[in-house]
Amino acid sequence: MWTFLPIYKHPVWSGNRIPSFKNGPIEIPDNAPIGESWEVSDVPDNVSVVADGPDKGISLDMLIARYGEKLLGKGVMRRYGSRFPLLIKIIDAGRDLSIQVHPDDAMAQTMGHPFGKNEMWMVLEANQGARLASGFNREIDPAELNGLVESGKILDVLRYIPVEPGSAFHIPSGRVHAIGAGILIAEIQQTSDDTFRLYDYNRPGSDGKPRPLHLPQARKAINYGDVSGFALEYEKVSQGVSEIIDSDCFTVNMIAASELLTRDYSALDSFVAVMAIEGCAELEAPSGTLRLEQGNTVLLPATDHSLQITPCEKSSFRALEVYIR
Repeated sequence: MWTFLPIYKHPVWSGNRIPSFKNGPIEIPDNAPIGESWEVSDVPDNVSVVADGPDKGISLDMLIARYGEKLLGKGVMRRYGSRFPLLIKIIDAGRDLSIQVHPDDAMAQTMGHPFGKNEMWMVLEANQGARLASGFNREIDPAELNGLVESGKILDVLRYIPVEPGSAFHIPSGRVHAIGAGILIAEIQQTSDDTFRLYDYNRPGSDGKPRPLHLPQARKAINYGDVSGFALEYEKVSQGVSEIIDSDCFTVNMIAASELLTRDYSALDSFVAVMAIEGCAELEAPSGTLRLEQGNTVLLPATDHSLQITPCEKSSFRALEVYIR
């Protein structure tokens, strides 16, 4: 099993929750606010590096070159090749994120990129009254788009949903969306950094100039009839595992443990990533043992067919469990 050094990002909308969520402090030059913490990434120029253990200092792509299907799983490697297919991150929205959309696989491949960008969000923390946008509140005529963007009325046709810790959403490619201010989110997505901005509140970027929009690309990517961007429903348990989403791109479950919990992966042909979102636990698998603290993520190879989870003393433990079916 492996943990990785987080890759921190500092966009204009960054907040200040990530250090405390990860039980900081985090040493950042100039104490710059952190908007994103990439926990596991194989995005070019942003590839995760193993934090410790025998493979310390090795990048994720080289780790896959070394272990191949033993890490990814035979089925995953046949489908995706040697690139790790998911990007796992924490997002802290100190301000509203731009109104944006992502391409599907077919569109991404016309741009020379292997994957589109389907996402899943789990709200970790939220200010009172915080909300996010997920899809439209009515079907949109493509001819309306320019006028809606130029007037700022694009905001009036979005489906805004109040959120609280535990709220979960699927953001398929083509769904116009935005994370609102005051929300900390865990995001599971395909390995892609393709984002097309439609609207950015006319605010300046770090260089003092308005950040660019990507309307020609967004027009092609948008699902104009998408009015189903509601929160996901899943069973909330105090001990056990509940499925949040099972999609072609990823399966995400909620693990909740107040006592010893054993996971059986013998029927699974995939790596498993576990992100701790509450408390801490001792994890034991054939590939090793470690203590996983809130805000951190561990990657188990496909050859690990079991995992024992023992919550830390006087601690309940919750985590997102991620794999490809």
